[in-house]
Amino acid sequence: MNARTGLSRRLAIVLALTIALAAGAFAFGSKMALVRSYGSDVPYMDEWDAEGGVLLIPLAEHRLEASAFFKPHNEHRVVLTRLINLGLTLGNGQWDPLVEMVANAALHSAFCVLLIVFASRFVSGGRFAMVSIGITALFALSYDWENTIEGFQSQFYLLEWTALGMFWLCLPAVPLGKRWFCGLFVGVLALGTMSSGFVAAGATLGAMVFRGYLRKRWSGRDSAAAALLFALCIAGLLLLTHVAGHDKYKAHSPGEWIAGVAKALSWPTLGWPLAFLVLQLPLVLILRRIIAERATEGPGLILITLGAWSWLQIAALAYGRANYSMMMSPRYMDLFANGSAANLIALAWLWRPPARAPGWTLLAAGWVFIFVAGLHRETLRSHVEFLDGFAAAKETERHHLRSFLATGDVDELRNTPPDELPYPDGNFLAYALSHPGIRTYLPMGIRPPLAVTAAAGSNGFVSTVSKDLPMGAARRIWLARSGPARLVSAPLEVGELPLLHLALCGGPGLDASVVRLESPSDTEILPPLRLSEDQWAASDIRIPEGRPVRLVVEIPAGRHWLALVDPVELGRASWWVHWLLRRADVFTAVPATLLALSLIAITLLEIRSGLAAPHSL
Repeated sequence: MNARTGLSRRLAIVLALTIALAAGAFAFGSKMALVRSYGSDVPYMDEWDAEGGVLLIPLAEHRLEASAFFKPHNEHRVVLTRLINLGLTLGNGQWDPLVEMVANAALHSAFCVLLIVFASRFVSGGRFAMVSIGITALFALSYDWENTIEGFQSQFYLLEWTALGMFWLCLPAVPLGKRWFCGLFVGVLALGTMSSGFVAAGATLGAMVFRGYLRKRWSGRDSAAAALLFALCIAGLLLLTHVAGHDKYKAHSPGEWIAGVAKALSWPTLGWPLAFLVLQLPLVLILRRIIAERATEGPGLILITLGAWSWLQIAALAYGRANYSMMMSPRYMDLFANGSAANLIALAWLWRPPARAPGWTLLAAGWVFIFVAGLHRETLRSHVEFLDGFAAAKETERHHLRSFLATGDVDELRNTPPDELPYPDGNFLAYALSHPGIRTYLPMGIRPPLAVTAAAGSNGFVSTVSKDLPMGAARRIWLARSGPARLVSAPLEVGELPLLHLALCGGPGLDASVVRLESPSDTEILPPLRLSEDQWAASDIRIPEGRPVRLVVEIPAGRHWLALVDPVELGRASWWVHWLLRRADVFTAVPATLLALSLIAITLLEIRSGLAAPHSL
């Protein structure tokens, strides 16, 4: 290898890593944009019972035990999700699903980086660029919206992390060595993701047996390792729980199960039930090549194991959710996407120079067409059938919860249609919202505001619900029609959260710096945000040290007017999440530009230096 070739290869490695990081950042920005448009900080469905009922209420009553994290949630043991979400709530001081969504988005986007780095072990240059585009699309598009905009869905991301982590650690390692036992530990963690977490151990065991068959040798260490993996599978099966109400969702005959498997394997083209004959073919061809070449070393076995894991997940899902279209729920599509990513990598590896025969080109073209058409259709369907009405539905849910928190009228929740509530049982919602363990941690969107009472020295401000102000203020408003005007509040009953969130609007010439918080030892002034007459502007302010704390608003003389909504407390992590969401476009545009430039650069580098050397399995 001459110096020029070595430099080109080093540059290719740098570009590949840049592409992986830019793709992950772009996927994260895309998810932030989706959360900004459709996410809500009101806990939803499973979060109320699996987090609020199982964790927060017992925590407030000083009876939270380790066993609560292992308590079944439907058929699953979502230990890791509960640990993560409770940690986020306690760290933030506020139960905010938006914080959970952002953490989940970071977790999933990091997996995108890992997959693209993994793909670089198979392909380079232009083929690597195409694979990177395909994998990025799988992580950036909104077909899996349910996992993105529901904070409780991290178990799907943890499931794929633990699976690939186990394969990466165990398969190249000496059985029972340190690295292998690290992989086994990851497999144990997989049992705390979802009910199908044990499938990672099963796929690893299958890969070991397959490798032993090809090598024609099997040692005592192999037998001991296989026994441990088998025991892990049995433990996972024993942890499964039966939910009688879910029996109707199961496949009731072999035919129903086969139809469900075929449909899921054909994802993303759900309307073409035989598309799996093309979409799953690359992995089958790679498997055949591994057998022919007896290629038991290298990343090829990991790739096949990842594909087999995806197939086993689909088989299990088809058994448990074949009926009522349950298995085509958006939450499961991230499982299908892992199989698509594995097949995409396999396809690019097969279509390699110099053997780009017409047959391989036809297969590649057909696969890409089916894949792109299906992704396009699923993304459109996610908006037409679900997301387009989401914002209005979430606002309705928020309205009902705010009304209950203001009035305490249990009958209002009981008599509200279940589809207008974030949890279908109005009685449980009333109990949870009344419990100190929940009320202490309520998110900003439904948290009762701090009561502002005008104290001595106030003039020109009135408490109102004026209808001639911009829409969107769901709380009491303080309004001054002209200056000079001054509002000095009685001491605010602030809690432990560090920030206050305020919404303001006003006439020309005013900005938010007319608002401040005062304590005996400190003063905090709102940043000089220009106010609008037509919409509410949001601003946050640090609660100063010391007690008591007062809200002070001073408007100078003139034809000024200002409206201020009663403030609500905000956690530090929630503030950072709102900061990120407001900049979602930047977090999408910048990495998209870097990604595009890097993809072009690595393709041109291949053309110039001929770095399209075949990769071995």
